Amino acid sequence: MKVKDIMSIEFVKLGIDDKLEDVLQKFAKKGITSSPVVDGDEFLGIFSAYDLLPYVIKNQKAALLPFGHATKSTIEHDLKELSKIPLQKLVRKPPVVLTPDQEVSSVIEIIATTHTCIPVLESGSLVGIVRERDLVFYLLYLMGAVKTVYRDESEKERDNKTTVDLILQKISQRGSISAKELSKELGVSEKTVERIGETLQKHNLAHIEYSFLKGAILKRLERE
Repeated sequence: MKVKDIMSIEFVKLGIDDKLEDVLQKFAKKGITSSPVVDGDEFLGIFSAYDLLPYVIKNQKAALLPFGHATKSTIEHDLKELSKIPLQKLVRKPPVVLTPDQEVSSVIEIIATTHTCIPVLESGSLVGIVRERDLVFYLLYLMGAVKTVYRDESEKERDNKTTVDLILQKISQRGSISAKELSKELGVSEKTVERIGETLQKHNLAHIEYSFLKGAILKRLERE
């Protein structure tokens, strides 16, 4: 199986002139933390929300940090200041680039250890991206949990892929959520949620623990 079989071909692209405030709102809505940046058809690089941290620290925006003593007004002021940072200053070259015809088996470790989206380029043009969750779906395919990863997949298989995406998004948003809650909200069995959770944990995308009263609980991994 090749990279082109698991890559996303519909994804969020950022324009070089996009406002940072709009970008972060888009990230929050989509449940993502990084996206490719383009100028027209030209691929420029990657922007990750984590790249804001050096600016926060450099400018002593302590109110935005967990250990800061912040008031609502100071947080709003600091966020407004951060929103003025031009996106051009935050774009960086991706640590790795893939091509459509690479074998997935040869780049699994690269995908699993790269915590931003990975651009897929063909003749210098951006044709897709790969995120950690695309790797998770590939692994679920190998395990037999879903039937296909190809782009001409049926509605049922597309729903299965969406389930993985939604589970990751809900874990990211809430920090902690039980398999029972996810089962009810997504309309899948608890067993399916647990199986996906175990795969996410195996590849350092989430943590799963078991409670006698609540059953399986999926938790967000906090990046250092």
